[in-house]
Amino acid sequence: MKENRRRMPALIAALILICAAAVLAGCGAKKPTAQSLAKTASEKMAKVNSANVFEHVLFEGDMDTDSLTMDLTLNINADMDVTTRPVMAHAKVRTEVSALGENEVIKSESYSEKNGDKVVVYSTADGENWTQEEQALADSDLTGALENNLYAKIADGTIQAELAEETVEVNGQEAYVLSLTLDGNQIGELMGGALSSMEDMLKDLDISGTTAPVKIYISKDSGYPVRMELDALSIGEALFGQLGTLLGESANVQLKTFSVAVDMSKFNEIDPIKVPQEVRDSAQEAAEAPAETEISDMVGNLEQDIENFDDAGDYQEEMQSGKECVLADQEGKVSVKITVPDGFDELSYSDTYASAYTYMDDDSSASVFYYLFENETADHYLSHMDGEYMHESADYSNIEISDVKEFDMDGTAVKYKTMSFDFQDTHFIQYNIAVPAQNGYLLSVEIDFTGEKELKVDGEAYMKEILSHVTISG
Repeated sequence: MKENRRRMPALIAALILICAAAVLAGCGAKKPTAQSLAKTASEKMAKVNSANVFEHVLFEGDMDTDSLTMDLTLNINADMDVTTRPVMAHAKVRTEVSALGENEVIKSESYSEKNGDKVVVYSTADGENWTQEEQALADSDLTGALENNLYAKIADGTIQAELAEETVEVNGQEAYVLSLTLDGNQIGELMGGALSSMEDMLKDLDISGTTAPVKIYISKDSGYPVRMELDALSIGEALFGQLGTLLGESANVQLKTFSVAVDMSKFNEIDPIKVPQEVRDSAQEAAEAPAETEISDMVGNLEQDIENFDDAGDYQEEMQSGKECVLADQEGKVSVKITVPDGFDELSYSDTYASAYTYMDDDSSASVFYYLFENETADHYLSHMDGEYMHESADYSNIEISDVKEFDMDGTAVKYKTMSFDFQDTHFIQYNIAVPAQNGYLLSVEIDFTGEKELKVDGEAYMKEILSHVTISG
């Protein structure tokens, strides 16, 4: 039983990845709509190669089986960094379990990395003894929190969403609120193959008749989705109501609460994730256990105390506003000073990201986004600006993407690509600029123009004007 219990961190890690994939599987217009905001979020997320995902899951219910009757509360906080190049994740999870009058705090840590068509998960419950386990997760499943399937489906009208009249504040940012309802089939589709990691446990469970109200919060300044809330009560009732399938006995669960809230931050700011060599060297193969044993183990043996390393904190970084900012790496290898461009009101910024927005006239607007990347080259960065996602949707037309071009800016060779296209009735022009910085860093500057008619922009002159407000030093 204790051997099975040591597998609990890996099971919790899988649950967190599945919730992130399901919930996040996945602005610049003057009069935004739910579809236009989702379209912007989809485009922004398509360019994200790393982020921090902080997830809170609350489960409260009463369980009555042939062998026990108990009230059960699970309060899970998971802090996870995710990258896509390479596909990696590092999570710290704090799970508080209350049942049978006992309270227990389970703290676990895990590293996940793609290895061929598998994902290898290294996990620990005490900070010292690590186990290694392979899971059949596809590439997109591990990085489900960075996928944009949900936003794309809202943008093209496949999933209907309503935009609230008022904005709200989320982690210091003004955010639009989109409300929608997903059914079990839609959630299953957005998960992709995420359930494959727990196939033996969940293959016989049916969530097709369930629904889940969802709220998506999209930053007014950056266009990124910064929070999502899901009321999973209906799904939880279906899943846990079928526990008898797993436990081999009758089970009745009266669910009071099952909610998931996910915050995302630090887009394209996460340092490369590496599994420490000592973890690789010491990790033992996790023993196989039947699903019913793992579920029973989760709700039993609550007397064991495994509190041996620090709490998983919420390391999210609040955006700031002002007329100027400095983007810098933690080691002081590069510093980028940015002053607000002419015609823009102010900058929103964190340590390695900044943005600005302005109305050009009644029909058009302009946005500027600044990102600081480590170990990135201009050619590699611009190679991803291929518009692949546009060609896959009938909503995009008149797509034109330039070859890589170059101009000199105070002795620095600046490379860029131009993208122009129509999305439904709105015209877009994007300039994706790559500016070499100090010590192997790259500053990317994206300028987006949006309008309801053809936009007339002197691109190279405008890019030089934006870059004249940038100073890079080592």
